[in-house]
Amino acid sequence: MIREPVLGRIDFAHRTFQEYLAAQEAVEDHVPDALVSRAHLDQWWETIVMAVGHATPQHRAALLNGVLDRADTEPKHCRRLRLLAAACLDTAKAVDPPEAIGRVDAALETLVPPRGQQETRSLALAGGRVLRRLPSALDGLSDAAAVASVTTAALIGGPEALRLLARWAPDPRGTVQRALAQVWRYFGPADYAHTVLRDAPLEQGSISVTLFDHIPHLRTLRNLRNVRLDLLDAGSAEDLTSLRDAPPATTELKVQVSEPVDLSPLAHCPALKLVNINGGPVSAGLKILATLPELTYLYIFPPSGGQDLSFLANCPALTYVTLHNCTTLSDLSALASGPRLRSVFLLGAKRLRDLNALTELPDLTSLTISGASLTGGLAAVTPILDQLKSFSVWSVPTVTSLDALAGSALVYLTLGDFPITDLAPLGTLQSLTRVSLGQLPNLNLAPLASLSQLRELILGDMNEPVDLSPLAQTDHRLRVRLLSTSTVGDPGPLVKTRRR
Repeated sequence: MIREPVLGRIDFAHRTFQEYLAAQEAVEDHVPDALVSRAHLDQWWETIVMAVGHATPQHRAALLNGVLDRADTEPKHCRRLRLLAAACLDTAKAVDPPEAIGRVDAALETLVPPRGQQETRSLALAGGRVLRRLPSALDGLSDAAAVASVTTAALIGGPEALRLLARWAPDPRGTVQRALAQVWRYFGPADYAHTVLRDAPLEQGSISVTLFDHIPHLRTLRNLRNVRLDLLDAGSAEDLTSLRDAPPATTELKVQVSEPVDLSPLAHCPALKLVNINGGPVSAGLKILATLPELTYLYIFPPSGGQDLSFLANCPALTYVTLHNCTTLSDLSALASGPRLRSVFLLGAKRLRDLNALTELPDLTSLTISGASLTGGLAAVTPILDQLKSFSVWSVPTVTSLDALAGSALVYLTLGDFPITDLAPLGTLQSLTRVSLGQLPNLNLAPLASLSQLRELILGDMNEPVDLSPLAQTDHRLRVRLLSTSTVGDPGPLVKTRRR
């Protein structure tokens, strides 16, 4: 919990522990005014909430009254201070005199319904006091206030909240229906599906599900016409057997797996348009893809590192394909059997030497290659370059020059992790609107300043500090996103930089 980032300097690894100690010290030293004077500052919010919990009933009243006195006299901070007082009710078990609680209750009348999501957690800490003040219908509220009301009720939870959400369920707005689906996770899956979602209109009959536990209850929903299973953050699955309970109306599946996976359970979802199986290779069941007539997007780790892609031949609607860990892929002829392909991602394709087979794809406009050993470097892209609008190439050791890209009509370009030192050929790509560069040696960005259509430059994990001063020559606004990249130089007034 305590660390020494620099010799002789000690700080806290976790801010919560620091806030706890600060709150305890403030209470023990009987200095409520010091806390009240800082109550409008973000970094003191949790400390004050904790201090109210530590304090005696008398000191709690002093803190609450002090915060509310400021709210009454400071319009600029009024709402925030009242929200803080409401949040303190979670830790204010007893207050003397109790009239301070009455003042907080009066403040709640001005705070409910919440204006936006940023207020929901503070109000939820006041529990039933807020729940009783939420409206019985959302009709007169803005979208933001309606969604925030749904979130607040869900965070408070309990049977009363469930009944209130059920009263709101008929609201036809898509934003409200999305919010009702998102807060399903705070209640028992069966109770919520039966009480709230059963007769809800959903978002034009659609719902996005993010937890495996919700899948068996989807058939309860009477207005269901389309299901999106977005399970990537729901933890890794060992297999796809949970799809046996999925409605036939399921059109999207995104899931993380921990083991080689059999695709056979996809047969329960014949309307699938998107399949994203992340984390492990397909071990069996590839033939099932041919029974999905609307399959348009496919993201998988192919079996045997992509040595045999013949299973793609029977997917006539397939338009976007991403193949991960293509360690044995060397022959792209199977891709030519999918003439509708517009976007191809081939990742980790270390045995791939040429791209000639892709000339059989007349609609191909987007190509991503990583880890390949392309013969002649970027010259291997020449046969299809004229039809590409987006091109990404990463970790291809044979790329030592960008000359092959000169004069192309590319709109989006991503380059990274190979030994190029000269960006001059990019100065001829006058259609470029976005360029992403990563893990490259120090480069002169001057050629990019002459690109009249360029609107976004992304620099990520660059090997050395990047000099932005050549960008001062640009004559239009340009956004530069910096990802784990240090810079030097002034890029000029038209360039806006943002670090992440």
